[in-house]
Amino acid sequence: MLAFAFYWFFIPETRGKTLEEMDAAFGSHSSQEDVQELARIQAEIGLTVLLSSGVTERFQSKEQDLATHVEETRSD
Repeated sequence: MLAFAFYWFFIPETRGKTLEEMDAAFGSHSSQEDVQELARIQAEIGLTVLLSSGVTERFQSKEQDLATHVEETRSD
């Protein structure tokens, strides 16, 4: 009975909350820090420049060409 009372009065409602909202409810700011750290690392290794230079579009185009080739090969 004591555990129920503790739960009822001291544990915040988390149903339907996003992870970010739960971080805020429990006083954690780690998700914001994680996003900042990820951005710093991406910039450090040059991933941000790579993604903005259009490399992903070229890769997707090559991937589509390969898929088309595989389909044509299977048809023969």
